[in-house]
Amino acid sequence: MKAERNYAKVGYSMIVVAASLTIIAILGLAIGEDVLFADNIQRANTAHFNECKANDFSTEDCL
Repeated sequence: MKAERNYAKVGYSMIVVAASLTIIAILGLAIGEDVLFADNIQRANTAHFNECKANDFSTEDCL
């Protein structure tokens, strides 16, 4: 029997892994200055929700 070779699949997988790591690195460089980027977004959304809750969700932007 002839041994199967999956070199192409392994090669494509390595390309996908390298591409995903490159995207992560570019994203890290893009938001590198603001290390609390996600935290700031979450705090802003929480503050907006608390304002809407205080107004009983009656304003236009809270719908």
